[in-house]
This record gives sequence, structure tokens and C-alpha cells, in this order.
Amino acid sequence: MSRLFVTGGSGFIGRAVARRFRADGWETCGVDVDADPDLDVVVGDVSRPGAWQEGMQGVDVVVHTAALVSNTATLDAAWSVNVCGTRNLLDAAAEAGVGRCVVFSSCALYSSHREGFVDENRPVRTSGDPYGDTKIAAEQVCLQMHAEGRADVTILRPGSVYGPESGPWTILPIQMLRAGKVVLPARGEGVFVKIYVGDLVELVRLAAGSDAASGQVFNADRRRECLDT
Repeated sequence: MSRLFVTGGSGFIGRAVARRFRADGWETCGVDVDADPDLDVVVGDVSRPGAWQEGMQGVDVVVHTAALVSNTATLDAAWSVNVCGTRNLLDAAAEAGVGRCVVFSSCALYSSHREGFVDENRPVRTSGDPYGDTKIAAEQVCLQMHAEGRADVTILRPGSVYGPESGPWTILPIQMLRAGKVVLPARGEGVFVKIYVGDLVELVRLAAGSDAASGQVFNADRRRECLDT
């Protein structure tokens, strides 16, 4: 039986990924700062090497969703989780001989979406935002390890992920609308780039099983199909 390891396994996206793979007959396990015994998720901090890395033994696919997503995080805190955590994960995956690592990045590393359609050929851009800038650095870690032959990595850059149980992109907006409030991105000059969680999970499944996805970077939003089926 195939086995999946998910970082951030107790989170909104991590749970959705694990449940979908379980429906396909996979065994799943993972790590999060909060345990989830139902999905075999243990307590651990990806920013620090630890016993959680032993869970990758016998794993076929790793999906890395864990990240520090915050508008108030310091650069050091974001670096510790988003960059060092990614390196800790890939080191353990390489040691365990994991076949494919699907790593979540973000469309935030383009800095702005006000120039119309953005595809993977557009260069990423630092902005001074610790989240976006550390995601750029984490991608460098992934692609370097892939180039060295130490890890087989596919990177997904999701937009804002919405769906049932999504606090910031479903529950909170509904609460604000009920209160007569609406948030406009970039003071009304920007757009929200969104993707439904079920669509994102399907992209994860494609990325995990496609030889053509090895070493590639894909935007993940509903403006177009990101991977050929």
C-alpha cells in the first residue's frame, strides 16, 4: 500500500490532502504543531530536526504544506519555518528515499497581481514581506536539492485557498459580509487569486504521480489548468 506523509497535517489544506489520498486507498501520516490521531499526525516542529522526521521511513510521497503565514511575523521567524523547515523536510525525505516531494510555495512571491495574467515565466520578486520573501528562498532550497539529485521535487504556488473550514478565505469573509464590511485588495486596485481546496488537492495528486512534473514549478489557481491531466 502506498504511503503519504503530510506536513501541516492538522491544518485546513493538510487534512484535505490526507483525506483525499485515504479515499484512494493510501495510508497517511504526518506532522503538525497539533496532533491529529485520526490521520496519524504527530506533534512536531518542522523548523527543528526531530523525531517527526522518522515518520518518512517507508513513505512514497511527501506533501509539504506547513508554513508560517502571517502579516506580523518577523523575518527570522518566517525564515526558521519556511526555509529551514523546508530544508529539514527535504533532508529527511532524501535520507528515507522518498519518491516525490510536493512542496507548497505561494503566488504571493510575484508581489503583485495587478498586471493581469501571471504565468510561471514571470520572474518572482522580493517585496520586503517576510512570508513571500522566505517562500522564494524555500523554492531555491527545493530546486537546488532537485538539481543535485538529492530530492525529486514539484513546487505548487497556490493562490488563496478557500472551501469548507477555511478560516481566512471562507468563514471570515462571510462574517465580514454579514457585518456590512468588504475588503478590497490593494485599495481596490488588486485582485484576489483564489483556488478551491478540492481543485488544489487534485493538482497535488497530479503532481505526485506525474513524471513530467518532476523538477517543475506550477501556479495553482482557477485562471487556467496548471497540469495536464
